[in-house]
Amino acid sequence: MLFRSKKAPPPLPPDREPAIRQSICTGEMTGGYIDGPDGRFHELRLLRDGAEKAAFCREMGVTPEQIRILY
Repeated sequence: MLFRSKKAPPPLPPDREPAIRQSICTGEMTGGYIDGPDGRFHELRLLRDGAEKAAFCREMGVTPEQIRILY
């Protein structure tokens, strides 16, 4: 697919927790969710700056202070 649409991801089921994985060395952030049954992190998209992080939090229905950060 050459062009991607900017549709919001579907709402997460209740057993999945939105989270951001952040690199300690480079600060690179990846938005995704933690799967309830197995506790694994599943990536959804790369977050390049604070505005994209805030938009990801808004789409997931949490505030930036409430979202879980994984290092």
